Amino acid sequence: MQIGAGVSILPEPTIRAEVRNGTLAAVRLIAPELFRPLGIIHRHRRAFSPTASKFIELLQKAQSQTPESQ
Repeated sequence: MQIGAGVSILPEPTIRAEVRNGTLAAVRLIAPELFRPLGIIHRHRRAFSPTASKFIELLQKAQSQTPESQ
């Protein structure tokens, strides 16, 4: 059910189809740079799979290369 209320900041590809169909209106946000914090939710005391471990490693490496972390 749509109630016609609400505001959210979303990546353009996420809403592209809805904007094209007219079910959402988009207002381009002009900002110098936006950063989205990421978090990982996992089961307590469970080991990550090798694939998940590598993904986390890549995220941490990318984070360490951002201007804010230097």
